[in-house]
Amino acid sequence: MINGIFWAFMSAIANIIQFIIVFGILAFIFLLPFLLKGGWIFGIVLYGFLGLSFITFLVDKHNSARKNFENKLKEIGGAAFFGCFQLKRISCPGSLKTIAGNAFNYCENLKEVTLNQGLQKINKFAFAHTAIVNIEIPNSVTTLGSGSFYGCKKLKSVKMQNNEQATLSPYMFCECEALETVKLPEHVKTIGASAFRECTKLKTIELPNTVKKIENSAFESCQSLES
Repeated sequence: MINGIFWAFMSAIANIIQFIIVFGILAFIFLLPFLLKGGWIFGIVLYGFLGLSFITFLVDKHNSARKNFENKLKEIGGAAFFGCFQLKRISCPGSLKTIAGNAFNYCENLKEVTLNQGLQKINKFAFAHTAIVNIEIPNSVTTLGSGSFYGCKKLKSVKMQNNEQATLSPYMFCECEALETVKLPEHVKTIGASAFRECTKLKTIELPNTVKKIENSAFESCQSLES
């Protein structure tokens, strides 16, 4: 017990000494300009240099942390940005693999979305009710959940690269009133129920030869569809 008290006492003494040394150095730096002739000029230079160095340090640390975060981000969680009305654009980092369900649902001012090559999953209603105008889905995406772009009323064009998505999920582009053109990848075999329902301006859609099944109401109320 006595031995423990002794080492606790020595630790406290060491901390006090360390504090005195650090405080002494800071006090010396602060008082130095006032101890010299014409010290106010020196003080401006000294404090300006220290301030600039500190700001530079903080900026570098922030940029480094941001870069590390972007390089390590693998998933945007469910409803992560749900209803963020001020969000206008996003660019997904190359490390991103999954955008979970409802991640950006009801981000009503989100207009620009850049999806990264390497992204694998866009889960249900991830971008529903946003203001996206054009979207290009990279060929690395293998899962598109139901209603991924449900109710995107400003969406005009969709380009799906050579994805291995076998089924165009139900309600995927339902109520995308401004949608005019869609190009589907060669692997699609099934167009899910209500996938393009009430896409009133949809004029053309390129269906690959692999399509074997079109489910109920897939093109219901698409009165502008020509081919």
